Amino acid sequence: FRTGIKYKSGGIYKLRKCDDFTGRNMCLAIPALIKSIEDKEAEAEIGGITRRISLWLTPEAKVGDYVLIHAGYAINVLDQEEAEETLKLFEEIAALGGEEG
Repeated sequence: FRTGIKYKSGGIYKLRKCDDFTGRNMCLAIPALIKSIEDKEAEAEIGGITRRISLWLTPEAKVGDYVLIHAGYAINVLDQEEAEETLKLFEEIAALGGEEG
């Protein structure tokens, strides 16, 4: 099993080929901080990079909230502690992946 998480300079998490024990690819949702909102879209910061995301699935999200992003959609609002802990785990996994080669 490979996580395929790679920490790239500039702070963005990228995926390499991942599989889920069956040989199929799998996806990863990543916490991001909402910086601004306009209608049902938001600018969210992920590892120092800003991305536009949809808030159609999380209309309760506000500026300053952390949301879990999957395929360009905020799918859940996270508390700050949970989001920061998850981001720290991603960094640790990425560092371990870098040690392997």
